Amino acid sequence: MQVGRVAGRLVELADGLVEPANPSVLSDVGVAAATARAALGGSIVNITVNAALLRDADAARGLLDEAAELERVMARADEVTARVVERLKA
Repeated sequence: MQVGRVAGRLVELADGLVEPANPSVLSDVGVAAATARAALGGSIVNITVNAALLRDADAARGLLDEAAELERVMARADEVTARVVERLKA
């Protein structure tokens, strides 16, 4: 889960850099968001597997709730990447 949390922080940072970033480093912001998305996807898979192995239903539900939150962050990473691409096209 730590990887997912760090990736979420990276998405947050990238999101705040899309508009003010110099065009010469804007692609780096997009790559950061895309890389964070990949880390989020891996974290979601790991959390889901771990939840399936738990006998404690409440603990499993807690993990799946965490995975659902990471899925929302992953969607935000997609939005950030799309904004970068649109800004580069402008």
